[in-house]
Amino acid sequence: MSLTATFFDQFNYEGNEYSYPVKDELVEVTGSLNDKFKSLKVGANTKVYAWQHYGATGKYGEWETDQPDLSYMGGISVIKVTENNSSGVWVRLQNNTGDNKEYEMTIKISEDIGSQTVPSSFPEHALVGIIPDNGQDHITQVAVRDDGGSYVANGSCFFKSDGDKVIMTPGENYPLNMSYNEDNNGFFTFVLNSASP
Repeated sequence: MSLTATFFDQFNYEGNEYSYPVKDELVEVTGSLNDKFKSLKVGANTKVYAWQHYGATGKYGEWETDQPDLSYMGGISVIKVTENNSSGVWVRLQNNTGDNKEYEMTIKISEDIGSQTVPSSFPEHALVGIIPDNGQDHITQVAVRDDGGSYVANGSCFFKSDGDKVIMTPGENYPLNMSYNEDNNGFFTFVLNSASP
């Protein structure tokens, strides 16, 4: 059972089993299995991410150990299975310009680790990608556009994980009109302070 996640349609690992191996992409739980998983066995060296709703939204869970009761999730619609020596990078965009415009941030982590586009009106963090816990810096492109498609911020930062903490470093090319906050380990809010680069 190593490097797999096995979900059950009953509590305490009872009922039918549904196994998912390590994959690079998110997996949508469709059809009759959507919102049916009640418990989970996590294989050796495996980490499981899960979301309540499609689009990787709603309640979120992250586990490296077996879970006999998943009812607090309110159902599971999206999962991702990875090796456990990795950490997620989650982002959202906050409009702090003082205007009521909609902005959209596209963020891309190098080595094809992942990319994500998030609007400033979306309050939840979105998963950009999973990085290995090896302390290596991953250059990350950060670009923000206004509702007309014009760039208002463009630059880069670095993400790394040492196994205990995901660290974001702005670096010399980070957009001057942006700041950031670390909300929780691996969760970051990018803040657009001005619409002028």
